[in-house]
Amino acid sequence: MEQLRYVARATGADSSLLVEEAAQALAMFARYPQALLVACKQLLSRQPMVGGLWWLCSRMLTATDPLAEARAVVTDSRTDQTASTLLKALRDHEGEEADGEWPRVLVAGWPDSAVNALAESLASVLVVEVDGVGHGVVRRLERSGVDAEVVPAERVVGAVSASDVVVVEAAAASDSFLSSAVVEVGSLLLVAAARAQGKPVWLVCPPSRVVPESLWPDVEAGHDRWLGPEWMAPTELLPLASVDVAICGDELVEDIGQSLGSGLVGGWSAAPELVGVVRPTAT
Repeated sequence: MEQLRYVARATGADSSLLVEEAAQALAMFARYPQALLVACKQLLSRQPMVGGLWWLCSRMLTATDPLAEARAVVTDSRTDQTASTLLKALRDHEGEEADGEWPRVLVAGWPDSAVNALAESLASVLVVEVDGVGHGVVRRLERSGVDAEVVPAERVVGAVSASDVVVVEAAAASDSFLSSAVVEVGSLLLVAAARAQGKPVWLVCPPSRVVPESLWPDVEAGHDRWLGPEWMAPTELLPLASVDVAICGDELVEDIGQSLGSGLVGGWSAAPELVGVVRPTAT
């Protein structure tokens, strides 16, 4: 129970780690369907913007064996191909550079899947400081031999100019028309600067974070219910029409947001019991 409380209270944590911790915590309710449902609802009401938790809860609630499904979720999370696909895309981008070098990549905060890929690359990385995590990201990358440097927020425009690719990561994204994604604070600034300078924007979004249309209003409601000063909101909503390329599992999706549907495919279905957990359904 304490582990579940930890996940519910966690802020700024690695999304993949939260899913694994939640899977372990929810597993103790696996033999008690009503208790599992209550635990899932309470967790999602506290963490509605973590797409992977909707994935986990939906899979466990619709499975004939929730305990086995919790274990499968952890396995699927650890074998997700998104970071590998990003790494390949960066390697392919190398060929576009006149001098044959890997691209310089700009990120904000600590995008976990992107950082995992960058740690395996030969790219140089600029990390915009967000909430004090920038130096931690740089240390993580430097331990892997990656050339990385922290960028103060006021230097974003120059950092975009000096970069070849801007990479942002979704904590959750919609698979529907006129879709958007929940992203790290500072991401919208990076995207706006990239758009102004003609630099490509890549969105990293593991399939587990692609939320079905029926659940997306709950994700948005979680974003909208922030009661503090607007400039202190913990996340941002990014219109997917602002993105050039999305990397989702083993798929690289171009022209995202320009047609019916986002092109993002999560491959999982919403548990009907979860619809309206954050935003009550109309009566």
